[in-house]
Amino acid sequence: MAATITRLNASRGRLPVTSVATVSALASLLLLAAPGAGAAQWTFTPSVGLAEIYSDNLRLTPRGTERSEFITQVTPGLAIAGDGPRLKFKANYKMQNFAYARQGGFSSNHQFIGNADAELVDQLFF
Repeated sequence: MAATITRLNASRGRLPVTSVATVSALASLLLLAAPGAGAAQWTFTPSVGLAEIYSDNLRLTPRGTERSEFITQVTPGLAIAGDGPRLKFKANYKMQNFAYARQGGFSSNHQFIGNADAELVDQLFF
């Protein structure tokens, strides 16, 4: 089994989104392939959020140089839950998309939260 080392982005101190997504997807696939995962009860819940935000000082600049902005936020997401005799799995992914009215810009944030407990070998440590 080979290990991959990913360097942190020096300017932001965060892992690149593609690396985090790849590691998360691989870990999820390994847990789903575990014995007993097929007997679990699976729930898939899609979601979407919509918000309109107004800021009178978007860049938090000093008084007199403020700039107001309307921001539209669209957040699609997917929650997955699996509950079985040897597997407990929960994952929640959301992609926040921001569209700026005056600037004409667009940005996105990815959010992933996951938790899993699996008994890979029946009664091994119990």
